[in-house]
Amino acid sequence: MTQIYFVRHAESFGNLARRVYGWFDGRVTPRGFTQISALSKRFEDIKIDAVYSSDLIRACETARAIYAPKGLPLHREPAFREIGFGVWEDCCWGELVDTHAAEYSAWVERPLDFKVDGSETYADVYRRAKTALLKVISENEGKSIAIVSHGAVLRMLMYGIVNSDSLNGVEAAEWGDNTSVSCFNFDGEKFIEVFKNSDDHLKALPGYDEGMSWVREGGGRNVFFTPAEFDRDIEKIHTYHKLASKEIFGDDMADMHEVDRRARRLLKKNPQNIVFAHLPEKEIGAIELDPSVRLYPKTGHVSFLYLAPEYRRMRYGIQLLGHAMSKYKKEGKVHISVRVAETNAAARSFYDKYGFYEVFRENDGGIIQRVMVLDI
Repeated sequence: MTQIYFVRHAESFGNLARRVYGWFDGRVTPRGFTQISALSKRFEDIKIDAVYSSDLIRACETARAIYAPKGLPLHREPAFREIGFGVWEDCCWGELVDTHAAEYSAWVERPLDFKVDGSETYADVYRRAKTALLKVISENEGKSIAIVSHGAVLRMLMYGIVNSDSLNGVEAAEWGDNTSVSCFNFDGEKFIEVFKNSDDHLKALPGYDEGMSWVREGGGRNVFFTPAEFDRDIEKIHTYHKLASKEIFGDDMADMHEVDRRARRLLKKNPQNIVFAHLPEKEIGAIELDPSVRLYPKTGHVSFLYLAPEYRRMRYGIQLLGHAMSKYKKEGKVHISVRVAETNAAARSFYDKYGFYEVFRENDGGIIQRVMVLDI
């Protein structure tokens, strides 16, 4: 009897920022590393003989929880990668609801019909993952194996292996949360489910009940973005800067001449440098990127971010940062940077939460600014 533990990777910035990370190689979040620590404790007393993982960073980092404490090597297997999304890679889910409505509907409701330019299908992914699984089993017959992979891959693989390789009805299969663990036995002929999508090791962690809320809410938490146009939107840009100034410094005396000058320059260079964030019913904030600011090597700068107060602490702010991560990663940057006023405790707490770290401080007209960066 061969025993297989399937493990979904820890929370990545794609999960948090609500962006399409298939083969896009996104990093694990701070909360993801907390999940990895809990996963490591779960496997302390479980005998594992071999560990395999998708070759993407978020899966390999998760696999470390299992192989490192046991002194095992990690076998990286590209066939356990997430589904390849083609032209959807790194798009925000909120945008696809409108721009690719039919394909989005298929992804959610009829996954066997899903296909966009350059993407894989569910059948494609099942074939490659099942072939790799059988190869791993043949190399480890009678042993206990851990395989770290991704949400969609594990959903279809675990469904197919107990349904005679048929994926009909897979749309009803449950999604596993980040670092959820499933266990199957293989007796040489058939796969036998022992348990599936167990997340008992996460239940003591803060925010446990938020883990799969994006599934329960049917995508209602997804933001989409529209680029600014200078002549049309400059008054709106002024308003956001005034609101931020009043919150941080107690007045709305932001230098509008400087705001105008910077906005004109940034939008002339690339409309994606200033974008507005929307939910279906309301615009909720804005983010401004200034690639000319170089505070740290290989870093793209976020010069302004504002989120309406009633939408804070609801995991929307990280979706605005997701826009910055996406744009700058495509430009070859490895960090994003922000300046945060020493007196702005709420902003410092927000950036700390998502893994920004301070690299230095500077005096800006008597105001101490912390320069913080995030690895992307």
